[in-house]
Amino acid sequence: MLFFFLSAGRPIKGWNKDGFRDSAAFCLSNGYTPVLAGSVEEFSMAKEICLEGMINLVPKEKNMDVENFCRVSLGSSAVVGPDTGLVHLSDALNVPVIGLYGPTRPYKFAPYNNQELVGSTNHTSKSMNDISPRDVNERLKEIFRIRLDCSAERLGFYTSM
Repeated sequence: MLFFFLSAGRPIKGWNKDGFRDSAAFCLSNGYTPVLAGSVEEFSMAKEICLEGMINLVPKEKNMDVENFCRVSLGSSAVVGPDTGLVHLSDALNVPVIGLYGPTRPYKFAPYNNQELVGSTNHTSKSMNDISPRDVNERLKEIFRIRLDCSAERLGFYTSM
C-alpha cells in the first residue's frame, strides 16, 4: 500500500492531480495499492484521480483525524505528499516519505529521515507543477528496491555480492 496525501495547507504548495494520478497508476502497475487521503477540499480531485484498484479515503464532509492518518501511514510502504505537518509526522514514524517541495526550501524543511527522497523545484521554478511524475516514480522505484532487498534478507536471500 502506498499513501498519497493530497492536502497541502496552501494552494501554492499543492501538487497537481495529473502528477498524483500518474504516480498512483505507476504504483498500481508495480503491485502496490495506492491510497488517496486529504482534506474535504481535495474530495473532487480525489474522485478524478481514483482509478480501479485504488482506495479513496478523502472525506466528503469531515477531515481524517490525526490518529487515523497515523494508522494509514504506519500501514503504508511509503507516503507521497507535499510539505505538510502530516508528511513530517509520517517521517517521524519512520515511514519512507517522498516529500514534494516547490516554494519551500527542502534543504531546510525536508523530512529529516528521508532527505534523499525529496522531489523539488525549489532551485529552479519553485512551481509544484514542474515536479514530474517520472521523478517521483524514480524515487518510488528506490523504495520498492529497498523493500525487496530487506524482504529477501529477512528470508535469508542476499541480493548483493
